Amino acid sequence: MASQGLNSPFLLNVSYRNSELTVEFKGGKRYRYNHVPPSEYTKMIMSSTPGTYYTQNIKGKYQGKPLMKNQA
Repeated sequence: MASQGLNSPFLLNVSYRNSELTVEFKGGKRYRYNHVPPSEYTKMIMSSTPGTYYTQNIKGKYQGKPLMKNQA
């Protein structure tokens, strides 16, 4: 699984594995998005504003679900 810490005011970390993007927020919430192309993960972590990229290109465009604290 690829995992990347981010320089973002509200995103802590993103990870990617088998077309699943997991986004962890600094407030502790985590969401997993299914069927995300690898290019979206790459563009997000390479973006100068990953939080904005997430809001404009991931959130609401891919099926996401919240994860419980103990879920990987």
